[in-house]
Amino acid sequence: MRRVGQIDYSILIPIFLLVVFGLTVLASASSDLGKVRFDDSYYYLRHQLTYGLSVGLLGFLAGFLIPYKYYKKFSVFFLFITIGGLILVFTPFGRCFGRLGKMAGFWALNHTALRSPENYFYGLFGRMARGG
Repeated sequence: MRRVGQIDYSILIPIFLLVVFGLTVLASASSDLGKVRFDDSYYYLRHQLTYGLSVGLLGFLAGFLIPYKYYKKFSVFFLFITIGGLILVFTPFGRCFGRLGKMAGFWALNHTALRSPENYFYGLFGRMARGG
């Protein structure tokens, strides 16, 4: 039986391993492109560490240190903010925030709910098997 406030290592260790694996794959896959575009093989890794991992760690620490029952007061607010953000992706506002907005709009329009996740992955792996 776990005590209140004790760290759950069965969750923490897989999260840590996934982050390390993801950063390793990023460093491996993007080193050539970073060298060509920015003359720095580790540009994308540094960018992810600075803007991705740092923000993720702050969110992780907030979730770890703040009791989850505190979030219950704000759950409806978070729900409506999330639904509003999802709806904005389908509007012109979803495309007006630079490259990220364009990618979000592209994803939303080309991967609608008409395609189930299973069909998407079957199509992806089918293309990979055909070599294209």
